[in-house]
Amino acid sequence: MKIKDSPQLNPNNLLRQQGMVKPPSFTEDYYPVELKQLLEDDLHSAQLTIEPSYFCNLHCQFCELPVNSRVQLNWDRLHPVVQLLRLGGLRWVVLAGGEPGIAADTIRILEDLGALGMRVSMLTHGMWATNKTYLDKMIAAGLSEVNMSIKSVSNKQFKLLCGSGSFDRQMKAVRNFSEKVGCNRFDRLVLNYVVTQKSPSEIEYLFESLQGRNINKLILTFMEPYVPEMI
Repeated sequence: MKIKDSPQLNPNNLLRQQGMVKPPSFTEDYYPVELKQLLEDDLHSAQLTIEPSYFCNLHCQFCELPVNSRVQLNWDRLHPVVQLLRLGGLRWVVLAGGEPGIAADTIRILEDLGALGMRVSMLTHGMWATNKTYLDKMIAAGLSEVNMSIKSVSNKQFKLLCGSGSFDRQMKAVRNFSEKVGCNRFDRLVLNYVVTQKSPSEIEYLFESLQGRNINKLILTFMEPYVPEMI
């Protein structure tokens, strides 16, 4: 799929950057193209999203995951396509899902993308990184960046929102990620705190918990409607 040529859909549009223009809709603002057509473009500024599987071991109430399936991506089939896109200039890949950190083929995908000279970012809840040995394998395979979603600073609220897991476990993972920034290709840690109606009062404690950590950016994502008093 390719996005339509429109000033409102241009990511450099200032109004879009300020959130004053609705984000592009996959059904309305994209159109199908053949791979041959895509390779005629300069892909140096493009981003490819790969979803190794739709499975996630959390069940977040606000998640928009279409299906929680253990079916794995056929990487052997996709790999040659990515090689072609690399020849067209592609340099950046994002692993998403589901939870890519626990997908069966993620390390192999990272290794193959690293061999192509790709920068690879991962959208993740990150709790698998409490296992330092596994984290080391991910980084050695070619992981460049992590965008980690934090759900709540309350362990009780975290479990209510997500079904399992905990803030304490996520903070242990943050510490492990933070210690690895600068190792091999891994050079960027981004945290995305998901603000719900029950959690604005938690933000101060979150800041305190992150003191001294090597974090490149903290994003606050508001998942629900807010009245001015809440903000």
